[in-house]
Amino acid sequence: MKHSASQCVALLSLCLMGVVRAMGQQPSANQPISFDDLPPAVKLGVRVEQVRRQVPVLSEVVIVPGPAEAVDAIAGWSLGARYPVLIDDGSSDARELIGLFVRAYKPERVLRLADMKARSLAADDRKTAAAYALLGAWRNPGVDQTGSSIGKLWQDVGFKPVGVVVTSIDSPAWASAVALAAGHGQLLVWADLPTNHNQPLTNEQVLQISKQVDAGIVQAIDEDAALAEMNLVWRGAGDDLDGLTFCGGIGSKLLHSENNYLATTDVLTRTLVEENGTFIPGERWAWGGQIFGTPARSMYDAMCALFLQPERAWLFDTYPTGMPWGQYNLTSASHQFADAKIEVEVHRPPETDLAGLARMGAIDAGVVFVTSKGPSWNFDLHGSRAPAGRARPGDWPMLKKPVAAYMVHSFSCENPGIRSTVAGRLLARGAYAFFGSVQEPTLAAFLPSELIAKRWLAPAPMGAAMRFDDGAASKLAMIGDPLITFGPPAQRLPGTLVNSSNPAGEQQLVQVQDALAEQLKSGDLAGGFRTLVMLGRDDDAAKLAAATLRDKPEWMTPAAAEIALFVGARAGDAAVVKECFLRLDSRMKDQMLCRDALWLTVGAELVATGRATQEVEDLLRTYMREDMVDRDGAAIVRAIRETQGKSAAQNYASTFRETLPSEGYKTRFDLEMRDALRE
Repeated sequence: MKHSASQCVALLSLCLMGVVRAMGQQPSANQPISFDDLPPAVKLGVRVEQVRRQVPVLSEVVIVPGPAEAVDAIAGWSLGARYPVLIDDGSSDARELIGLFVRAYKPERVLRLADMKARSLAADDRKTAAAYALLGAWRNPGVDQTGSSIGKLWQDVGFKPVGVVVTSIDSPAWASAVALAAGHGQLLVWADLPTNHNQPLTNEQVLQISKQVDAGIVQAIDEDAALAEMNLVWRGAGDDLDGLTFCGGIGSKLLHSENNYLATTDVLTRTLVEENGTFIPGERWAWGGQIFGTPARSMYDAMCALFLQPERAWLFDTYPTGMPWGQYNLTSASHQFADAKIEVEVHRPPETDLAGLARMGAIDAGVVFVTSKGPSWNFDLHGSRAPAGRARPGDWPMLKKPVAAYMVHSFSCENPGIRSTVAGRLLARGAYAFFGSVQEPTLAAFLPSELIAKRWLAPAPMGAAMRFDDGAASKLAMIGDPLITFGPPAQRLPGTLVNSSNPAGEQQLVQVQDALAEQLKSGDLAGGFRTLVMLGRDDDAAKLAAATLRDKPEWMTPAAAEIALFVGARAGDAAVVKECFLRLDSRMKDQMLCRDALWLTVGAELVATGRATQEVEDLLRTYMREDMVDRDGAAIVRAIRETQGKSAAQNYASTFRETLPSEGYKTRFDLEMRDALRE
């Protein structure tokens, strides 16, 4: 983009000081400023930040029913202003994600289409809509740019694309690809991608995808004369196209050789040298990430990456201070965040055991750093022994806002699309980015935590800040947009879309809050709760839930109770959560996240101390979590020991063990019991 000399110098000065600090030096007042002198990762961050900081955003959020409408709304962006676009498909997940985003973004208004009925688009129409949206996002208001290509619009403002976004025409995440291409300024490549993000890729699939990406870049350039005139280079780190994001169903790992998994996002970003039916990952040409999930989920991930800047960091450190663990200690990382005016909440041993985690309540931060170890189904805490020193995925606290997470842990990203895993559960809670390992990488594969914080603040993008600049392809995966950067908020403009038509369509936009009074007046409590959550008004929703349960409990229908359950869980109100859970229908009570809400609040003291009232013990015994039944059962055993003695606890444990679904669960239950029944 074309910028004034003062703008460029100011941004480069800020970045150069960050780079110098990241190298362990103090910046000099006479330090010459040169973009070419910056490390490749920081060059990319500077380019991403130049777009993010100089395009204003509106203090409004637009909610649409589906991906077609989302792309229409993105076409209403311009270089004059942009605004977040989220998808409400009517699901509980969409409602919770919208609420998380709105609480962090804090808009003046939340708008939706007057008609929230999603339409479908044929394959060719999707490509046409995507191209139109890219053009819209880079148009200059007040300038006639009819007939311009995206390359010409970029050329007019002196901009070169920073990366490539790859998706498939039938992917549920195709609209998020359009958002990231439009938001950052990236080429959009259509490819034939796998559809199961829980299935590891084969070497053959990786080679095919790599060739499609390369061919897609060439085709995009060949079809746009202005792009061709730019002489774009993408063969090495630090050139023109340095970001690579997959929006679709590719697996997070690939089986490169026998029992040797590598992270897809650190392989497809490299030159692949074919050899004897397989390949050798060569030099890096980009930094990568991947987004998957429903249209609502994937659009949420994209909007968080494009529009949110964290104000607080939550650091949970379980490592001892001695070497080699000490270099990953989060204390020094906390100082880096504090120096950047980011409020920091640090938890260190001895409070970082299971009791401490259970009592912490919901996380109110935008960044999460965790040090731990273990397989994909648990993460060790301070002490590293069950029950006090070992957590399970369901022990992740609730989130009040979206988070970008970094975790030093051997297998956290082994299966991030599965909610019973460490990464999968936090993503289900609302994390929009997660950097972790797909297989045991050894501790030395991770950068020291202090250096990661310095690099990210430098500002290297998240997908680059957390990797070594050199070295072989690794097992470390980036889930989410790799171009997430730290910096001051973009200029915020007053909202202008209310009571107007959808910028790219004919439907009117109305305020979400307009429905609230009628919903409450008519007794539509579920609708009222849903509206309050999507407006980010959790405090009001919590007051309404408590008042309803006190004065009009018969109004708390299962649909209303399901929404109020999560409101109460975020507020840490065990009484509200218990009463709401009891009012759920059987299908809702079986849902993983509903049972998590119950255990994280009503069951917090039982998990922390092994003590609970008989009423609570009976409730939790009835509603254990399927993926954590061994751990939840062990918690019940400890409660029985507290109230009825060791003999009764042993009898229950023996009977309960036989009900477990597999030998793996029985083995884990035995580990939990190793300490629970000791004298």
